[in-house]
Amino acid sequence: MRELIEGFFDFNHRHRGDVIMLLAEMPTLADLGLVDRVLGWRTRLTHLICGPSPTLEQQARAILALGGLQDVCMQFPDAPVGELKAAAVAGALDALGR
Repeated sequence: MRELIEGFFDFNHRHRGDVIMLLAEMPTLADLGLVDRVLGWRTRLTHLICGPSPTLEQQARAILALGGLQDVCMQFPDAPVGELKAAAVAGALDALGR
């Protein structure tokens, strides 16, 4: 579980500039059907985190954890990566109840 969360942080931190650019182009992404694809990725990650039949509470916690990690990467671009990762991963695991 921790490895998946840490990997998700690493990916989002590494590509935070791209994610910010994509958010600015949200209407275009919606027109291209990419929003649905991103939501599908989150659903697959939720199943990796919670198993194949997660409860609503588990799904909500997983989305909070994943979305929170993404937000932290964008909100604190100048923070030391090691400190930011440690705080974000701990918060995500707390959100997941782990």
